[in-house]
Amino acid sequence: MKIKYICLLLTFTLLCLFTVTVYAGEDDWYVETVESKSTPEGGIHGSVDMNYTMDTRDMNRFTLNTLLFLPYGFSYSNFFHLNSQMAVGGGNFDVNDLYHEQNLWWAPYKPIPLDVATQLQLISGVNNDQVRFGLRWRISDTPWIKVLCDKVHLFASVQYHPLQTDFNSSPGWGQSLEYIYRMQIMPQMFNDRLYIGGFVDHNLDFGGPAAGNNHNIVAETQVGFRVYGNLNAIVEYRYSDYDVKRQGVAFGAEYVVNF
Repeated sequence: MKIKYICLLLTFTLLCLFTVTVYAGEDDWYVETVESKSTPEGGIHGSVDMNYTMDTRDMNRFTLNTLLFLPYGFSYSNFFHLNSQMAVGGGNFDVNDLYHEQNLWWAPYKPIPLDVATQLQLISGVNNDQVRFGLRWRISDTPWIKVLCDKVHLFASVQYHPLQTDFNSSPGWGQSLEYIYRMQIMPQMFNDRLYIGGFVDHNLDFGGPAAGNNHNIVAETQVGFRVYGNLNAIVEYRYSDYDVKRQGVAFGAEYVVNF
């Protein structure tokens, strides 16, 4: 896929984001957690963000994230990114791989910060898409932890998928653990402009006697500063056991709209 297709995708995404901006209520990156947002009478709230980064491993990435807080305890996220070919000089404007993840959560009982979780993963390549089922614990909404998390403006959660239905022909079975966090840094001093956030995905693949176990980690930490309006400058540290070069640092820009 050549650069012209990326440009068309970027143009379409920008039009969508600018349209959402017209209806956005606030010029702020922060979105409240499911515990405080997801109510039958609360309507639909959420955020859309798009970012483009250049990685020190000779790679570019375009990312589109959507987060929705829905009525009756439901919430939804959509994560989509395109990577250029890594560590190949002159090829960093050709799309090499795609990753698409969708999550649907349901909090059946508001006082308990546990959500039923369903995750769909679509990955470029053959025989590697999968559907996962499990639970998410919203750590920062837990009563005896919430007070501390509110003081440091932290959202944190861990998601465990004991069940996984995939189209992978390799023997054995898989599970996964996912850790997510986001925290405002000195919000009064920086006027809610500076934040840090990230995730760690721990994929546990238990193979047969011949294949053995194959566990992999993907982790990213992003530091962002809201420069003007809805535009953030971002720096990311990335680690992936699946990449040719496992570690890298990325620099770029992010456009965020909350509604």
